[in-house]
Amino acid sequence: MRKLFILSLFTLMSIFLFGCNKDNSDEKNISSSLNSINTIDYSKEKKEVSNKKNNKNFLLTETSVTTSPFILNNSILYFPNWDNNNKISLINFSNKNFKITNKSVGEFFEYSTNSMTLLHNEIFFANGNDNYNFSKINLTNKQVTKINNKSVRDICNDNVRIYYVDYKTNELFTYDPIDNISNKITSNKVGKFIVNGNNILYQNADDKYKLYRVTIDGSLNEKLLDYSVESFAVYNDKLYFINSSDNNYLYYLDPETMDTRRVAIISARNISVYKNKLLFIDINDFNKLKSINIDLNKNKFNTSIIINDSINDFYISEKGIFYRKGIDVNSAWYLITP
Repeated sequence: MRKLFILSLFTLMSIFLFGCNKDNSDEKNISSSLNSINTIDYSKEKKEVSNKKNNKNFLLTETSVTTSPFILNNSILYFPNWDNNNKISLINFSNKNFKITNKSVGEFFEYSTNSMTLLHNEIFFANGNDNYNFSKINLTNKQVTKINNKSVRDICNDNVRIYYVDYKTNELFTYDPIDNISNKITSNKVGKFIVNGNNILYQNADDKYKLYRVTIDGSLNEKLLDYSVESFAVYNDKLYFINSSDNNYLYYLDPETMDTRRVAIISARNISVYKNKLLFIDINDFNKLKSINIDLNKNKFNTSIIINDSINDFYISEKGIFYRKGIDVNSAWYLITP
């Protein structure tokens, strides 16, 4: 009996000591982990949030921010002049419709670029003279400042912060020009993207260019559609997109119900919004630029021609539509106000 008692006591003491050692080890691990955290990577944080909470229901706003090589500042147009090694050039203009030519260029900067945006009287651009590193030009004193060593593309702004994609990694960043701080928003490889309210909607190149959204602070990152998309735009409280998985037909996503629906059997590309009109390039009609009017209640739609020429590409601005004719990527650009 005494031997049994001693054996039981020894067993209990072993369990107690083992448990205490395990707890102390856990405390050391937690302490070590906390001390090792110096920065917050939003791209890592968002994966945990997405797995725990799939917050599919979300809100869209009327205005979206998109990228464009053209900057309009009152009556001055800044653009990368393709006839002069893509140097940042400017034109003073007053006509509603005109062709951009070398003759109309007033002056230029000795810096080439393929992407830029204007904020607080400074042009933020990919500096082609320096491996397309993220830089800025002060328009008052013409001083050029290198912001960081990242080669960048697709620069735009929402009047508060700058958005850009790292050219080498294709990761999306925001930049605060006041605090001079960049934050990586997602580690996913980003294709096209637009900024809408508190959301960034983007093609995830890691997932066959399917549509995702990430909040501006990177705290939520989730897949919206299981379709590959060619382009997308917010129109009348819905997200319209060109479904690459279905012959480039036009679809929409309702953000309140997350229902998707095919709108029109039209093969299209480069969907965009201009003055409350939904625009697209009609692939089946010689790449003409058209608008589409949709009656969802009656399941009907009709289209109107905006530009009767075959066009290669177009960009939207508050002054009108910039477009390039034909299939020649080196052809001239035009501005038209429909």
